[in-house]
Amino acid sequence: MGSKNAVTYKEIFPLIKEDKLWLGYGFRKDDAYFRIPLERAMGYAPGVYNPATGLVHFRNCTWYTNLDIQKRHEELTLFKRYYGNEEEYPHYANYDAIEVSKVSDIPCDYYEEIGVPITYLDKHNPDQFEIIGASRWLGKPMSEIAPKGSYVSGGVRFYLPVESSQNVHVERERERERERERERERERDSSSAVSTTEWSSSAAGYRRLYDRIVIKRKVQRCHGRSHHLFG
Repeated sequence: MGSKNAVTYKEIFPLIKEDKLWLGYGFRKDDAYFRIPLERAMGYAPGVYNPATGLVHFRNCTWYTNLDIQKRHEELTLFKRYYGNEEEYPHYANYDAIEVSKVSDIPCDYYEEIGVPITYLDKHNPDQFEIIGASRWLGKPMSEIAPKGSYVSGGVRFYLPVESSQNVHVERERERERERERERERERDSSSAVSTTEWSSSAAGYRRLYDRIVIKRKVQRCHGRSHHLFG
């Protein structure tokens, strides 16, 4: 059992990539409760520790396992299409892959590499997708691509060019709301491990994203039609 952010730790991610470790069933609605000694009850943010029950509430925990379970063989149903909607799937500035900010938006007709949030691993099916890597190891340093001041510096992550299109504006608003929600969770759960993700932010030319997992399709499927890729 551990923090969901542990999927990107350098000791953990290689095991996930090599299909030696995966996420278990987790907790219902991501709500995990633990009973703690009374002397450890001090210091939690309001709403985390319940003195009536003696339980601490965490929302960032999951199970890690190497036991085969049914959910890792459930095929992710894909409905959206890339071709004809290319503006919804921008390419990263420092890696050759497209951005898919929601698991439900993974296109059914795109067979090259895509970047998805770490929450994808809750639904990963190794028979359907291959895990290529993660942004913190795959991304090219932005110092080799763009002038200083045009991007937010920090550890290697994926970046997107700042655009003025409506689609990017809408996605930016969604990310701001996710940032606010994560901040509220951090306040509720001050005892959780330090997040390995960064706040999505922008400078003059490029936006820096949260950690991304890069995956690639093994099976083509659109509207019930499928065939395997070879070679």
